[in-house]
Amino acid sequence: MKMLTINPIEKKAKVLDGALLKLYYKLEEARISKKLTAFNIVRYLPLKSGFQVKIGGLYGFISIEDMPWEYDKRSFWKSAAPHLTQKRFRGKIAELSSKPLSIRVSIDKCEPTKPRLARKISYKGVILHKTPQYLIIDLGMYTDWKSGSVIGIAYRHSYANERMFDQLNVGDTCTSSFHGLTKKEIPILEIRRTV
Repeated sequence: MKMLTINPIEKKAKVLDGALLKLYYKLEEARISKKLTAFNIVRYLPLKSGFQVKIGGLYGFISIEDMPWEYDKRSFWKSAAPHLTQKRFRGKIAELSSKPLSIRVSIDKCEPTKPRLARKISYKGVILHKTPQYLIIDLGMYTDWKSGSVIGIAYRHSYANERMFDQLNVGDTCTSSFHGLTKKEIPILEIRRTV
């Protein structure tokens, strides 16, 4: 009589395939019904112009074009990316394929409610761009990105200590206060300190 042996690695692979299959069908159901599904941003993929995401234990992708806000320059995404990792968003499964397994997520572009900025309040932000005259700062991290991107500008001449301005770099986080609006209704900020 021949004895049947089960390779423990094969057995584990079959269980994993079963779990993956169950998860795949759950995501397929969400795609068909256009149900919002939670996912976390894992890392920025600059060569692919998007982010690797983790959705239900599986890895997927979201393009910067499928994020809920836009930036004027692609380089701004690189500056904001480290502050978006591990953040949770909700989006729709735009594409799902089983061979090879690939998931593409998208978030509808809607005009998120912008927070009302108040004077004498500190707002945490990330520096997206720097020129010799001003900084472009995204205050989106103040609301944990729930209001999307909130772009403000900080002018060099508004600093009593210009050396502090010189020490700031693209990608740095800072705390700033609101000082009014430009004619184009862009918040005018003053950096209080770097974080």
